[in-house]
Amino acid sequence: MRSMMIKKIGQSAAILASLLASHAPLRAESLDDFVKVSEDLTIHYRSEGSGDVTIVFVPGWTMSTDVFERQLTHFKDSKDFRAVSYDPRAQGLSSITIEGHYYEQHARDLHAFLSKLEAKRTVLVGWSSGGGDVLEYVRLFGSDNLAGFVLVDTAPKVKTTDNTAEWAWFGTRDEGDQDGFLRFFSYEVMRDRKKINTDFATWMLEDASPANIRFVEKITNRTPDSIAALLNSSYWYLDNTQQVKDLNGKVPLLYVTREEWKGLATKWAEKNTPAAKVVSFGKHMMFWEHADRFNSVLDEYLSSIKR
Repeated sequence: MRSMMIKKIGQSAAILASLLASHAPLRAESLDDFVKVSEDLTIHYRSEGSGDVTIVFVPGWTMSTDVFERQLTHFKDSKDFRAVSYDPRAQGLSSITIEGHYYEQHARDLHAFLSKLEAKRTVLVGWSSGGGDVLEYVRLFGSDNLAGFVLVDTAPKVKTTDNTAEWAWFGTRDEGDQDGFLRFFSYEVMRDRKKINTDFATWMLEDASPANIRFVEKITNRTPDSIAALLNSSYWYLDNTQQVKDLNGKVPLLYVTREEWKGLATKWAEKNTPAAKVVSFGKHMMFWEHADRFNSVLDEYLSSIKR
């Protein structure tokens, strides 16, 4: 009797497992994938849609594909565009490597990733320090395979003597740290990551609700403290002004910035890349908080490069 009961329980468990598998959400299977691009790096990515043009969304500091979920969903049924987002090394579900935590290497990783995807006509969309990834990509590999180039709340250069008068991230005096950003995002990241995460999320969001802050914190905590600090320290030295200037007239340019940067970005674009379009609204994660508006702006931009 006992053996028969065990057998029936086992059969029932097998049937239940089969049912659960057959009714499991297809979303994970259709979206998530992994690709090995080097001996030390396996990249996690998600994709939706299909088409000759591949849009690649590159997340910023310690962020992952999760932040672009509303863009991926937007392109789910597209026959013109394949939308892809990936986790850079040591971010999200990609490999946590010992080395390579600087933006020139991120650009090499991106190049290898695009090769694995066999992406021929690509629109690079770099958000925040993800702009460093795509700008360094252009510096190293050029723009021959680019169908478009989008910067989302990121400036072409990192340092300026006055970041209230020039479109750049940090205000410095010579090699100093005038506004304290470098210390905040490097030393303080290692000293008190929890506080930095809360402050970081609060700064990025218009709606800094506990739920939204937890969403950001859950993602950023996947990256170890020392790597998070190193990423910001290496970002400090980037100046890709010339790369952006060289793109003017070659590929369609779009800058989507937070409202605070509207004046600086518009003035810079008029002087340096007059063919670029500038759209400003919301805060640093405007593409997530105002997804419909952002996606509409992106659709209008993409209509010029569809063919």
